Amino acid sequence: MSNKITKNAFQDHFRNKELRLNDLQQETSLSPAIKEAARSADTNRDGKISGSSETDKLFRALDHFDRDGSAQSMHRNPSIETVLQHAASPQTTPTTPTAPSAPTTTITRAAFQAAMDDKHIKVSTLKDNSAIPSEVASAARSADTNRDGKISGSSETDKLFRALDRFDRDGNAQSMHRTTVLDAILGAATANPPPPTADPNRAIRGNFSFQPNAVALDRARSSDLGSKMAEKLEQHRDTYLKASALTGVPAELIAAIHANESGFGDYRPSVRGPESGFGLDDRHVSSAWGNSKLEQYGLGRWERGTGSERSIFQSAVIAAEHLKRNAAYAGIDIDSQMNANDLAGAALSYIQGTRAAENAHDRGSSWMFNTSDNNPHPLHPGGTSRTSSGRTVRVEPDRKEGLLRWDTLLPLIKEHLR
Repeated sequence: MSNKITKNAFQDHFRNKELRLNDLQQETSLSPAIKEAARSADTNRDGKISGSSETDKLFRALDHFDRDGSAQSMHRNPSIETVLQHAASPQTTPTTPTAPSAPTTTITRAAFQAAMDDKHIKVSTLKDNSAIPSEVASAARSADTNRDGKISGSSETDKLFRALDRFDRDGNAQSMHRTTVLDAILGAATANPPPPTADPNRAIRGNFSFQPNAVALDRARSSDLGSKMAEKLEQHRDTYLKASALTGVPAELIAAIHANESGFGDYRPSVRGPESGFGLDDRHVSSAWGNSKLEQYGLGRWERGTGSERSIFQSAVIAAEHLKRNAAYAGIDIDSQMNANDLAGAALSYIQGTRAAENAHDRGSSWMFNTSDNNPHPLHPGGTSRTSSGRTVRVEPDRKEGLLRWDTLLPLIKEHLR
């Protein structure tokens, strides 16, 4: 007998036979990895491997552990021999499957959405549920698109349905068999907590620890942006405070973003264009992601770029969440006790990216936070921006007179946002 078996010979060995997974799981000579690999080939979840498609998948799963250098053959080691020995003629009586029981009904896509309405599933509960195969739990985890550890909202629920439907064989993308695995997943869903109240009295206020540059601060106060500070902060006070109350981001940071990205909403191309007044460039902040954050707070669909009062508030919330997300990538916590290093990195995390934010955080300064510079306007290093029509344009390196660095902007905001 050859010490190898080809893919074709493997297929021939299983022709008109089946491999019952329940029997294979009892084999003490097989490693858990081999058993798991065999179970992954059971694509229709009927507790057995049969037919050319599943047999082919079984061969590829087992070949993963082989090192003969060919995808068309593998060594006939003791584990492979044991698997081959379990090939048997189909049973005439139903077997007891190891995964879900035989389906008795179906669930439509709409019914699945309805079953998940106002509920969420913690991803960790799927992994720990013995009734849910690991590959199904892994597929379900991919539906957590905003990486908050749970599946919730219509967008993620729809993605969960599509991920699970890949394991189904009813031939319809709008329905699935109702199996015990599916029931276990739906059973893991729990009711969403009521959305937090946007109460301005619960806003987070910054107690930032850094010493502003006195010269730069005086110059910032008399700048165009500084001169409109009192009026604009009064106009948008509730927006910043309510967004802070919901997201936990200090109100001063939300106001600072609004000030620099759209002149507190006065720069109309930025407000009505792709940035929505808060620098929410659609190259980096998708509407789907924004809607997923708004859904957590019961704030409906994003009226992106309309310039309405509702759009401004929604964009303030999304901007706060975007800042938290980007700062976290750079290892920075957004809270009321941020120091100079945190603020220097956070400013760049929002507008330039993780690497720049990490470097700024290490130095404790950046072109958007530099207390040693008497000029309050940032020396922009250049890059790209978006026009109101969505066109990407080049921004040349220059001192940006219309903007203020955060080391001057934040103290001014704090003076007026009382």
